[in-house]
Amino acid sequence: MLTTKSLLEYASRNRELFFEIVDIFKNDEPLFDIINQQNKKINLLSNQLSNLKRQLNTNI
Repeated sequence: MLTTKSLLEYASRNRELFFEIVDIFKNDEPLFDIINQQNKKINLLSNQLSNLKRQLNTNI
């Protein structure tokens, strides 16, 4: 699910690209679905990476 926080974080990291995307696809609902799906994948990968780092730190 696309949250306001995740959208703002993405916008702050990729400001120019974010506003360009919004301008091009302002009324295109499928784009937001795609962004939402990709955001879920990114969050999953981020969590997995954090878990791996934690495991590595405990095994040292």
